[in-house]
Amino acid sequence: MKKIRRLVLTPMLTASLLVSFLLIASEVSAQENQLKDVIKRVMPATVLVMTYDDSEQILFQGSGFFVSERGEVITNYHVMSGANSAVVKLPDGSIYKATDVLAEDINSDLIKLKVDTGGSKVQCLPLYKTLVEVGEKVVVIGSPQGLESTVSDGIVSAVRDVKGFGSIIQITAPISPGSSGSAVVNMKGEVVGVASAQMLEGQNLNFVVPAVKITELKEKKQAIARKEDTAKKQADDIYSKALYYYFEGNYEKALPFFKQYLKTHPDSSDAWSYAGICYFVLGLDQETLQACKQVIRLKPDLAEAHYNLGVAYGKLGLNQEALQAFKQAIRLKPDYADAHYNLGVAYGKLGLYQEALQAFKQAIRLRPDDAEAHYKSGGELLTAS
Repeated sequence: MKKIRRLVLTPMLTASLLVSFLLIASEVSAQENQLKDVIKRVMPATVLVMTYDDSEQILFQGSGFFVSERGEVITNYHVMSGANSAVVKLPDGSIYKATDVLAEDINSDLIKLKVDTGGSKVQCLPLYKTLVEVGEKVVVIGSPQGLESTVSDGIVSAVRDVKGFGSIIQITAPISPGSSGSAVVNMKGEVVGVASAQMLEGQNLNFVVPAVKITELKEKKQAIARKEDTAKKQADDIYSKALYYYFEGNYEKALPFFKQYLKTHPDSSDAWSYAGICYFVLGLDQETLQACKQVIRLKPDLAEAHYNLGVAYGKLGLNQEALQAFKQAIRLKPDYADAHYNLGVAYGKLGLYQEALQAFKQAIRLRPDDAEAHYKSGGELLTAS
């Protein structure tokens, strides 16, 4: 029987292993220090948001953060649902009253509040205005269940393209009730997104609204006292549920909630747009067509709405109608590459090959690298909002 030879560590090998161990330990230590530094810089700009009803009873607690020294706070739209008043509490114990709603967007679940800081400057966070990459390390600082200044970290696990909305970020860091409105920052302390616990069922899908959506908020100053009636709150809850399933990609479950919401809000172009995409994905062509027409009724100058109408007509084989819809989209938005390409498709189906060739050339001029990919995709229905 052969003897098993024992591994002998030479002084040189021992030294090499020691150096490797020290390098790894040094790298881990550097990462820990970087994380501590980020938390130290970000924490003072985060707040606990507390809302109250008209009886001054606590209604909801969420999270938020300052985006300007003048006292502008970002949190989730649903945090303020039904609120008659609100205050924010800083990590140092300071409490300021929220006085106005500066901007809001129920689709993105975002709201910007004006806080009366008494003239004091507050620390604020910079926004990362491009889309974060998958695998990037992120930190969430919020107040889950009212536990102030709670920190969790993780990575960006996915960046999903949601039809009718755009990109939404999925992270591994946990988001719990009370974390709604938390700042999600990169390792430079820049806000890459806003945590939205509203979009969760359980703790498996941790959705984050990209920071670019903050920059797209439309300004509208109004008093903080909202005093929403029961019917409006119920409608908002229905719409939120619809958006959750929509973002998850479950169009079959989302559609009934959009339909229910539209019964009481028939002039919501966004809801009609989302419903139209649900109809399209589910193969309900006539319903898709009607939804597109509703969006155009509400937003006649929206090029995307006419483009979607053209796609819907095309799927029904109504090529002449599709042609006119794509032409209208191009009149409103001359550099609309998708519309030019699908116009070419419509011309081709009508046997107008010279016109089709010119339309394809325009599409390729505008988007030379991927115009063909848009064509091969079958003219997928895009957002009309």
